[in-house]
Amino acid sequence: LKCVLRTYLYIRPDSTRVFYLRRAWCHQPQLRKSRSETRRRHTTTMHGLSRRMGTTLVSAVRQCQSNVRLGAAAFQMRQIRTCSVQRENNATPAEEVPPYPWTTRMSDDQFRRMHDILAAPSPVNYESAMTEGVLVPMFKEFAPQSWAYHRCTGNAGLVVDTDPHDTTGKLKVMICGHADKIRMQVRHITADGKVYIDTDSFLPATLLGNQVQCFSRSPPGADAPFTRIPATVEALGAIHFAPAALRTGDKGITKNQMFLELGLHGDKRKEQAEALGITAGDPVLLDRPISRCVAPDTFSGAYLDNGLGCFVAEEMARILVGEASPALDNVRLMFAFASHEEIGRFGSRVLVEKHRPDVLVAVDVNHDYEAAPIGKEDKPPPLELGKGFTLGHGSICSPRINSLIAEAATSANVPFQHDVRGTDTGTDAMAGVLSGADCAATSVGFPIRNMHTVSELAHTGDVLACMHALVCTRALLNRNRCLCHARCRIHTYTHHIHMSHAHIQPTHTHTHQTHTLLEHSRLTVKYPEHMLPIETLCDVLHEISSDGSYVFSALTAAMQIISCFCVTKYLHTRPCVPEVTRYKLLALIVNRWRLSSP
Repeated sequence: LKCVLRTYLYIRPDSTRVFYLRRAWCHQPQLRKSRSETRRRHTTTMHGLSRRMGTTLVSAVRQCQSNVRLGAAAFQMRQIRTCSVQRENNATPAEEVPPYPWTTRMSDDQFRRMHDILAAPSPVNYESAMTEGVLVPMFKEFAPQSWAYHRCTGNAGLVVDTDPHDTTGKLKVMICGHADKIRMQVRHITADGKVYIDTDSFLPATLLGNQVQCFSRSPPGADAPFTRIPATVEALGAIHFAPAALRTGDKGITKNQMFLELGLHGDKRKEQAEALGITAGDPVLLDRPISRCVAPDTFSGAYLDNGLGCFVAEEMARILVGEASPALDNVRLMFAFASHEEIGRFGSRVLVEKHRPDVLVAVDVNHDYEAAPIGKEDKPPPLELGKGFTLGHGSICSPRINSLIAEAATSANVPFQHDVRGTDTGTDAMAGVLSGADCAATSVGFPIRNMHTVSELAHTGDVLACMHALVCTRALLNRNRCLCHARCRIHTYTHHIHMSHAHIQPTHTHTHQTHTLLEHSRLTVKYPEHMLPIETLCDVLHEISSDGSYVFSALTAAMQIISCFCVTKYLHTRPCVPEVTRYKLLALIVNRWRLSSP
């Protein structure tokens, strides 16, 4: 009652009636110990208020006495009013929002782990330098003993499985980065000791003058199978030897002109190079580890593509293990590190076909189009360094998965940007369809500059944002039982719902008949040979509303589920669902659901 009166006091502070009411309430004497005296004074006060304020307010107050929720709402109104007045008067300063991981400087330990992953010499066909040499030791530092390490026979791909012995049908979610790096290859050794190379996916002009390492086979009896031979990439030797068109920029350098300068001299320089173990096909990698830049939270170096994706997957696993109680009751995470991405995304196809995930999320780098010196006339997506991770749209990217990631990121205040792809994502997400597996796929990443050069540049905030967005998405999937525990397949649209003990598809008008059986207050929708008990729908509705959402969402979900099926009241009625029958079915579901839900 007091809360309601105070609420009315602040509606019109300039009113005489309100002022008198305020005065009458605030200056009343202390209530006596006698209960009868308290009741008498309360009645007198109410009659006085009735004469001055009219019967409307008194009737509203008396109604509030029997309505607890109205009193609570009035109390909230009073609190809101009080807080707004205090803010206007600067009575209490606003609480400072704690900094998020993606808005703070990356720790030195985390940066060191990122450095070690990106520095692994893992060119195409030699990805084990990263998967077995760096990632597996890192995982064994924190991963539980129950996790399994799945390896391939024909390549160095690796999958770290959080629940290899799952028998409950958890939702399988694969987070995939690729461990291979673009490389140069030895092509020919000339008599003067020049080692000509293929530039592969590099722009030839960006390689001039860069230090590289050639990985050659060690001689028999050596401790290591490969020997690192330092060299420098050259093409012309000096500007004095360049044609006039090259000097003016009218003509560029071709990949056939690129060679490694080893500093050999004297006689038989070709034999000297061969004596080092250099042969055709040896991989050559840029020699520039990452380091922090002058600008805050930025770093630069070679091979951010795509050691960063592997780093995100590894750190996501580390965060999950560090949680007090990792929410993996309904989700089975698989951290995949694929091979052969740079030459056609072949390794991820093998991993997806072998492990058959329900959801595939590829983590790869993207472009900072806002800082690109050329190409803006094509109006690319406005992706920018430091504005959050990127979420791919188009191609084979599942809108359902994208909406879940966006919802999880928004709820956690994780910044993200929308990327647009055409027929190909350009990432390992394409393995979701190219492998022939039935899974929903999408692609996330982070904008970088100078891709496929020695000076690739990224923002640590974007990397951390992507990492934590995936962690939040895992939590969202784990809470959503209709996606996880009931083993519902996720697609762009609900083509079918696949549950552990029910498989129901929308019926076609002229091809199937749906039967409905009502037995002992138990509803079963029969479609050809599968059964959907009403308890299943009740469980789904209970999970939808148990996370704090409104009951209306559960009822709406029930209507959508019912609309998918040709539910009829009799065994031989028309295939369309009458509204009356649909509402009767909804009422039956809700009545059963209310028995098991708060």
